[in-house]
Amino acid sequence: MKTCFCNAKQIALVLGSAGLVLGAPALLAADSGNGGPFIGGDAGVNLITLSGVSGSHKPSIDPGLRTDLEAGYAFPLSDQFTLAPELEVGFLYNSYTGGDLYQVPVLGNLIVSYKVDSDWTLYAGGGAGNEYADTSSGGYNKDDFAWQVEGGVKYKLGSGDLGLGYKYLDFAPSGAKFGNSAILLSYTFHF
Repeated sequence: MKTCFCNAKQIALVLGSAGLVLGAPALLAADSGNGGPFIGGDAGVNLITLSGVSGSHKPSIDPGLRTDLEAGYAFPLSDQFTLAPELEVGFLYNSYTGGDLYQVPVLGNLIVSYKVDSDWTLYAGGGAGNEYADTSSGGYNKDDFAWQVEGGVKYKLGSGDLGLGYKYLDFAPSGAKFGNSAILLSYTFHF
């Protein structure tokens, strides 16, 4: 049972390292203005709605934790708008009746940002990729396609932005559908 969770951590570490290596050329190409490379992270509360499972097989899932790391490059479209492709690796944890649920999504996102003024920015976007899910009880171990939408607000703070955002992550392997809603605090560092 612990082997499955260790595999999830190993997969997340390998993919996160690969994302940083692949993102290194963008980090070297920093420019001034509202574009350029960035790295960021967020953490917050994750709530799950589970559908496609009924009766005694449907567990009660408690609120949990979500944390993510992102790396990408923002391309200026105008003085106010940027378009940023990014790679995101996350970790979600929730307990439920009878065990713990771990999720590790790896997603490619596309984020559009609108600079309201010199301090405030609004953003929205979405992405898709793969997710690995595992339970501590060993009764569930899946990986499959996942997609996500997100939005929020950021405030300029030093060389980066402090943000408050919402992410909805959908993962539906083998008929069971996990709808993850997370409210997250974030910090993004711009190079």
